[in-house]
Amino acid sequence: MSKKWQRLVPGDVVDIIAPGFKPDDEEFNQGLLQLVEWGLEPRYPKDIFGKDLLCAQSKSKRSQYFRHALEAPDSKVIWCARGGYGSVQILEELEKMSEPKKVKLLIGYSDISVLHNYLIKKWDWPVLHGSLIDGLGSDRVSRTSIRFLRDALFKDRDFSYAIKPLNSQALSSQEVKGRVLGGNLAMMQTTLGTSLQVDLKDSILFLEDTGERGYKIERMLIHLAQATRWKGMKALVFGDFKGGDEPNGKNLIKKVMKRWAEQQEFPVFANLPCGHSELQHPLFLNTSAKLVGGERGALWFSSGARYL
Repeated sequence: MSKKWQRLVPGDVVDIIAPGFKPDDEEFNQGLLQLVEWGLEPRYPKDIFGKDLLCAQSKSKRSQYFRHALEAPDSKVIWCARGGYGSVQILEELEKMSEPKKVKLLIGYSDISVLHNYLIKKWDWPVLHGSLIDGLGSDRVSRTSIRFLRDALFKDRDFSYAIKPLNSQALSSQEVKGRVLGGNLAMMQTTLGTSLQVDLKDSILFLEDTGERGYKIERMLIHLAQATRWKGMKALVFGDFKGGDEPNGKNLIKKVMKRWAEQQEFPVFANLPCGHSELQHPLFLNTSAKLVGGERGALWFSSGARYL
């Protein structure tokens, strides 16, 4: 079982970092207001945003601020301002760290998946695949997802998300238990062959992505299979795959997933409401879950990180 994090209560400090791209100023400020409405105290460096060729701030400062947030004794949660390229740059600095005394819950998605995977692999921390700060106050994220996210942070409750079976194994499987791992497909591929390559033992693997065409998705899945042989994995669940249209305007992603799933020997599901689109329901990673197969498949997990 992964280590425990402390649930939020009104008045708690939330440390905010920007390991990737710089968010839009208005969307960032609206996200901060959402935290304040929840009774939280957002905290971030005055120069969290600066000048850099690609990212929100220099590599050294982004690394420094993440480290400070991890080591701060008075916060429980670290929340990413935005995703986008940059997280992979600061992994080298994290390698120099000893595990902090206090477990922090890192919230984000997209390229933040590499940081999630680091905390899972190195320190066995639970992490949360959920909306970024710049999405909290925008119309790009459904109000249902925001409400679920708040519940996940403040309450001890169970979540159940409907999923669609993609192969015969998914239709016939009755129940699968395991810890949920994964995140962004491209980022999971990035870690292959490194110390952060995912260990799939007793796992339910979750994958999502954006802007990738059908053939690229299949190519990344093949690479994952070649590197991991899916060793120890119990099931795979696709989340949302946004965009990825072909030059002619068609989209092949669903057909690619269906064909690929039918070639596998383990249960494969789709339609988990987690990813880059409007539905960004929270999903705890490195946390025990229960998956029920059949026509009415569902993934169950608890914000209390207890085994179901």
